[in-house]
Amino acid sequence: MASVFVQADDFSGAAEVGYCFVQHGLSTQLTLGTHDGDASFRGLVTDVVVADTHSRGLAGSTAEALVKKAFSSGAASAAQVAFKKIDSLWRGNVRAEVAALTGLGFNAVVAGALPQLQRSVQNGQPLVAGTPLAETDLWQAELSAPPADIPSLLRPEDPSSVESLNLAEVRSGSLVEKLSALLGCDQAALVVADGETVQDLEHVMDALLELNFQACDRRIVLVGTGGTADVLAQRLAAQLARSAQVGAQAEAVTAEPQGPAKPVLAVVGSASKTAQAQLAQLETQGFEVIRLHPQYAGATGAYGPQLQEARVALAAGTNVAVTLAAGKVDPARAASIVQALSTFAAEAAQGLEADLILTGGETAREVLDAVGLHSLVPLAAVQHGAVLSRADDGTLVGTKPGSFGDDLALQQLYDEIRERRGQSAPAPANTLPRKTSERSGAEK
Repeated sequence: MASVFVQADDFSGAAEVGYCFVQHGLSTQLTLGTHDGDASFRGLVTDVVVADTHSRGLAGSTAEALVKKAFSSGAASAAQVAFKKIDSLWRGNVRAEVAALTGLGFNAVVAGALPQLQRSVQNGQPLVAGTPLAETDLWQAELSAPPADIPSLLRPEDPSSVESLNLAEVRSGSLVEKLSALLGCDQAALVVADGETVQDLEHVMDALLELNFQACDRRIVLVGTGGTADVLAQRLAAQLARSAQVGAQAEAVTAEPQGPAKPVLAVVGSASKTAQAQLAQLETQGFEVIRLHPQYAGATGAYGPQLQEARVALAAGTNVAVTLAAGKVDPARAASIVQALSTFAAEAAQGLEADLILTGGETAREVLDAVGLHSLVPLAAVQHGAVLSRADDGTLVGTKPGSFGDDLALQQLYDEIRERRGQSAPAPANTLPRKTSERSGAEK
């Protein structure tokens, strides 16, 4: 059984967290769904299980039910440590999913900083590079407004019931005592810890480890970002004191040859400037870029010509990138657009062997579901959050949250795929003339 159980609300987050443990020598399995009866976990020998509940875009009540199911599973119950991954910009069903934990009777400690990307929590307020999240444009693709403070996000009906640890308390040297006083014995408690630096996260982690993730007889679930997970992985690896032989075996698994070269299908589901700049770098590497107009998402046969174009290119060994032909997307149509992209990708790759590069957690999960991939092992990270994994059928899958990475993030994922396919030399010219298709799928 696993030593750690992790639940994430989207796939790119699951891959990000999974690689945190892999890079510290802990064997890790990514699974899609909550797995009725834990059938997929039977006989699975791994240190860490990361379950993607794909719940970020669902109704709050549905997300809460899925998280309760995940943390009631045999895999979660048997694990020594339970961790709930949240988005570092506090998007998704954070309130409902954290409520699921306390609803199950767990104490929840929320350490939501991501120092690697200058995302912090101070006086209970989420900040990005020192600016309140509510004053940035980072939620422009969301239907709702960003939270002004974390207690009001987690319990809007009663923010004062959320316990808090400010930076001075986190750094006090007596955090174990302070945390113990806040955690519930009679009833489940919810505690938000401020954080600005990696050391702040380390203080919280060390206190939880000293408490053995228990308060009285009540289990503590840690809630945090990929940065929080990285500190947890580092501390657990040190505690486990892995032998050199076990570490070598883990490295051999992630470094083993991956078989012959395949074309790559990239799906860039974000219209953000960051994602489009990353896509432009793929285009310089010979990817044929096909842009789908979101106006026609969901219309029967709307993208027929582009689909045929993609299939012909992939069959000829040409790399293909599918994206949106729009600078901005109506948030109200986001779900239908993600579905259209994933359906397109699955149909483009049907009957053909192709590796994948997927941006955005919801898009990534929808594509993986559509092509029938259900279990993956993280192999490498090229940048923070940009992770390459191997699916159970051998497909290499690069994933990245839409807001993460510099302009080279997707190109570096592609380079990692090529290297693992034995293609360290520069890519040969495409067998088809490269062009950019911008047909909308309907006559204008």
